[in-house]
Amino acid sequence: MNKKKNEINMLNKINSVLEPINAQVIRFDIYYEVFGNMILEIIMGNERHKFVTDKGEIFHNQHLVFDNSYHEAGKHDTFDYLLKAIKKVLVN
Repeated sequence: MNKKKNEINMLNKINSVLEPINAQVIRFDIYYEVFGNMILEIIMGNERHKFVTDKGEIFHNQHLVFDNSYHEAGKHDTFDYLLKAIKKVLVN
């Protein structure tokens, strides 16, 4: 799958989590040249939420949600854990 289609697929999955809680993506960037790190900004009500992945670690508003101990070499599992972080922080 090419990068653009992959990003659209990821965005659709994020939106499926956010729609029931009336939240919206305002920024989603993937930095392929930097280990595929991602920045995701969400607005929910009057609150802004920023999720950042960095070398497999996942942060919400600069607080660690998941360290990279979940990551298995060769697997592209960071996005799955980004979705889990969104659910953990915003959906409960």
